[in-house]
Amino acid sequence: MPEDRTDRFLTSINQGYDAMLDALRAGNERTYRASKILIDEAQTGQRELVDLGRRWAEAPLDVIGFSTALVESLTRSQGRMLDLTRIWFDEMAQVQKESRDVIQRVTSASRTTVEVAVETGRSLFSRATEEVRSAARAGVRSTRRDGETPQETAATA
Repeated sequence: MPEDRTDRFLTSINQGYDAMLDALRAGNERTYRASKILIDEAQTGQRELVDLGRRWAEAPLDVIGFSTALVESLTRSQGRMLDLTRIWFDEMAQVQKESRDVIQRVTSASRTTVEVAVETGRSLFSRATEEVRSAARAGVRSTRRDGETPQETAATA
């Protein structure tokens, strides 16, 4: 295989693997971000619950104040859930875009790999065909007697 074809073939294989590894890397980073957000939200929610418990323990008969604090806590919690939902939709849109990009990159690399393989196959077939023809011509020449024509050689064979 000529050097150019070898380079193209190996480069296309690397490009396909790079595309898949980039997708894995992006997925790993996305999972980290999602985990971090969920942990931070769980911590915030837990602290708000402790604050509500502290408020109730300090003034158990202040029903209006406790109710107000509870409503405020629930409102903040709902806002955080809406933010999480928005982040999730943004991440899913990013996954879709990344998936499309990976598929295009892998397809392009695969196309190049197949093209190089076909070129190589054609080249090898052409070379083999030429070798067979050369060998056949040499074989015909070696079986001729002095002064015999190719037709006469074929008739006696």
